[in-house]
Amino acid sequence: MKTLYTLLLAFGLCFTIHAQNNANIVNYQNVGTQVQSQLETLLIGNQNRLLLQAGFSSKQLGDDNQGIKLIQAVGSEAISNKVLQDFAADYTKVKAIVLSDIKTNSQVISALDLTLFSALQYFVVESNETLTTAFVQSLLQNVQIPANVVIVYKKEVLM
Repeated sequence: MKTLYTLLLAFGLCFTIHAQNNANIVNYQNVGTQVQSQLETLLIGNQNRLLLQAGFSSKQLGDDNQGIKLIQAVGSEAISNKVLQDFAADYTKVKAIVLSDIKTNSQVISALDLTLFSALQYFVVESNETLTTAFVQSLLQNVQIPANVVIVYKKEVLM
């Protein structure tokens, strides 16, 4: 029985170490002013975006000729490979993917492959709750994110 517990502990540590190596999460306040400026331009600017929300059809906002620059998913359950397949032609232009309205009880994102997003620079997790790095890592454990993409956690302050 002791051997079984030892094996389970070692197995769990392997997965924990693997998840930590693949997801370096940076707090929005620590990314630097240049990155903050780029993110604000993408988030607030007049960028073509794809809006995803569970229970609703996806909505593309902006000029169709420019291609999607930002994908915004409201809630962790709103984004999946199946939903993104319809917009595969725009993968090369997407610069940021934003998960907004993430709560401490949000579901772990199902298997999601973002390796085809060649222009992807940022993966942003927005929440009005305080989330730990460990929670964000567990939320993204099934997401394949290219190595050059910066994962940013941004706490939204509601006024």
